[in-house]
Amino acid sequence: MSIALKSLKTVLAERGIPLYLSSFDYYLNEYVPQNDNLRLQVSGFTGSVAEMIVFPDRKAWLFVDGRYHEQADLEVDHEFIEVVKVAYGTALSKALFEKAQTEKITDILFIPERTSIQFMNQLADIFQIHPMKSSEIEKLLSWKPEAESRDLYTLTNGEMGENTVERLDRLFDEVSGFWTCALDSIAWLSGLRGFQLPFQATFRSYAFATKKKLFIFTSDKNAKDIKALNRPELSVHAMDEIEAVLVKSKGEIQKVGFDPSRTNAHCYALIRKVFDVEFNSLPGFLIKEMSKKNQKEIEHFRAAFERSDRAITKSLRWLKETVGDVSELQWNSKTSEFYQSEGMLEHSFKTISGFGENGSIIHYSTPSSKRLLKAGDVCLLDSGAFYRDGYATDCTRTVLGRGDEATTEQKKQYTMVLKSLLAAMFAQFKEGTIGKEIDAIARAPMIAEGLNYAHGTGHGVGINVHEGGYSITPFSEVPLLPNRVGSLEPGIYLPGIGGVRLENVVVVEKLNDEGLCGFTSLCYIGFDADLVDMDLLNDVEKTQLKSYEEKCAQKGRSFGVLERFFSA
Repeated sequence: MSIALKSLKTVLAERGIPLYLSSFDYYLNEYVPQNDNLRLQVSGFTGSVAEMIVFPDRKAWLFVDGRYHEQADLEVDHEFIEVVKVAYGTALSKALFEKAQTEKITDILFIPERTSIQFMNQLADIFQIHPMKSSEIEKLLSWKPEAESRDLYTLTNGEMGENTVERLDRLFDEVSGFWTCALDSIAWLSGLRGFQLPFQATFRSYAFATKKKLFIFTSDKNAKDIKALNRPELSVHAMDEIEAVLVKSKGEIQKVGFDPSRTNAHCYALIRKVFDVEFNSLPGFLIKEMSKKNQKEIEHFRAAFERSDRAITKSLRWLKETVGDVSELQWNSKTSEFYQSEGMLEHSFKTISGFGENGSIIHYSTPSSKRLLKAGDVCLLDSGAFYRDGYATDCTRTVLGRGDEATTEQKKQYTMVLKSLLAAMFAQFKEGTIGKEIDAIARAPMIAEGLNYAHGTGHGVGINVHEGGYSITPFSEVPLLPNRVGSLEPGIYLPGIGGVRLENVVVVEKLNDEGLCGFTSLCYIGFDADLVDMDLLNDVEKTQLKSYEEKCAQKGRSFGVLERFFSA
């Protein structure tokens, strides 16, 4: 049993109540620094998404979805933690509630600073809930917040495509003030970038937005940086001044809005104490605007992907051409070097670089210095970056490492994934088509062969690599609208054998005045001719593949498809 888990169980024994242990930090981030991820510290599971209940006197429960089934089994101590493998399509929270009710759990502790209002309310529907201060657990783990190591800077109005006041002005019809804990929303509203947390272009802060001013609450160092920018529309204050500052605005605020999934329970209680007015729960309020990219933002994406595509191409070629021993960890490090040569300021998520059987671990996050490239290995690279503008890139390619010719089965797996990606990339659809309809198009070639994958086909991309407003899953009701940016990433995963994933990030664009839409790729890296079985592609797919590969070849980022299959 880990020291962290043992210490926590001792404290819980004094209360006699289990604890719901959130994966989030104070800002409800997806990517939380390891030392600030209490669930990771207690469980040892390094995946970014999980739900956990810790009991005083029995095994803890760790709930993981299909992306992490194999990884969780490898990382946790099964003597003290039960891994609950949740089927794809079932929410982790639903599985947690159902198991808790079956086991007749009636009371539960939760951490307000690290739990969204939305999830707190869900807990309250099932249990008698009892708050436990985050500091009580942090003390057990000797946790200390990391100091900000990078200075903040601002994008110009020209770089943003509009200024902060223009963004604020068009937001406030329903409410006169809006609170958020979401760091990407604060970065989007303010145009500020910080790169102060892993895999993010953001900085630690809370914000209260009004029609003419954005109140930012942050560290003393960040406040000093922002004040030096001389931007009067930004009112900057220390974290412990929230109540004192907002009280002065009471007379101007008639209605307060908040997004229940992006506001922690502690902050919600604080602003309710300040404002004795109507509160409106507005799910996705800022996401709807953030996901609607303006032309300047799309230009930033195109420029960022040009850089990232070059880095990925160099990395794949290095792997295929290097003579001598190469480990997964070396490939991972070399990939970072190529990104840095293109001006990367931070990766947009932890690079996945897996050889052979490790490619089947969907979010493989522990590249090994001991796993060396072997002849015939199929190798998966999923990586992304941020540059100065602070918009994320994300792309996955799978290649044959080197040596032996790919087997018939390897080619089939790769080509089936390629068929699914082409089906999605070249789909045409009416504006407002919901995500699950495109998901069905992507999965159709695989399902016809009895294959499938336990994750969504696509997620939105923005200032964070995962953004709302775009979702392609079998269950998504999110409409696909012009100027949304997101991924298309089908895959096949065979535990103990290997995996294939191919991913492009695309922009939804109008094709005509009648509302017909399609996807335009931001990523142009050719597919690996060593793994393509042309006999499995129909004539339409061959035409689509040739069209895409010609664009890749023009950019010098081809891996032999045109030469091998389409030369005269």
